[in-house]
Amino acid sequence: NYNSFDGSCIDCNDPINYNLIRGVCRRKVVNCNSRQYVVNSVCRDVSPLCDTFDSKNGQCLTCRNPS
Repeated sequence: NYNSFDGSCIDCNDPINYNLIRGVCRRKVVNCNSRQYVVNSVCRDVSPLCDTFDSKNGQCLTCRNPS
């Protein structure tokens, strides 16, 4: 939704991933640790069995060697 007078946003279509800041929808910044990835602005843990993983979706690329 937007203000028809000045064109500014009143709310964001995706409030999970965007914040309304002074009439503009801005993507939320989420900083996760090195063993996490982001889903809907929430940090999710990567499986402890993964050695390397895709940081965008958490998919395991290689497994850790058993100790």
